Amino acid sequence: MTRRISLLVAAIAFFWLLPTRLSAQVNYVGLTLCSPELQSPRSGMSIGLDRSRHAYVVYRELPKIRLVMIVIFQDLDDKCGTVRDVREFRYSHDGFDEQCIEALHPENVVVGFFDQKFDEEHPERGALMRGPATQSWRIDLKNLKFSPTSGKVTCVVENLAGEDDGSDLAIWAHQRAMKKKNQTAKQTASPE
Repeated sequence: MTRRISLLVAAIAFFWLLPTRLSAQVNYVGLTLCSPELQSPRSGMSIGLDRSRHAYVVYRELPKIRLVMIVIFQDLDDKCGTVRDVREFRYSHDGFDEQCIEALHPENVVVGFFDQKFDEEHPERGALMRGPATQSWRIDLKNLKFSPTSGKVTCVVENLAGEDDGSDLAIWAHQRAMKKKNQTAKQTASPE
């Protein structure tokens, strides 16, 4: 009897303490962007993750939470897509950024949230456009899944307005890695 009660208490504690990422995955993975659960009058955005695979990062603000999703579209005519993976973030003053940089691994695609404080010294600039991530996730491009980041992550908001050149987050991460590799090679080659 005591063993059954212990198992019951352990099971209740386990389900009570499940991370929100699991609840987000259970609630949203497999849905389409056209599903009623993902509709919101609040803001949202999407950006190409790996356009060759029709994969996008989609950000949606729902009434109580914010979602960052990896969505796969069947083709260019598909307007709904299917949610492949998702992470949930509670409301705060932190801003979403689709181009965070993992200091030790600039080749990774990283998305996250950072404290987008108002720059009191330069009010004409408005909110700060870079800062350490308060929460971030690396995107495994092979499996199109979120995974934890390691080490320092900085988010840098850039103006993406203008002509769409077909680039995506995977291409930009590759370009960042090549730039860092070239800089390292130049530093190694130059005599001190």
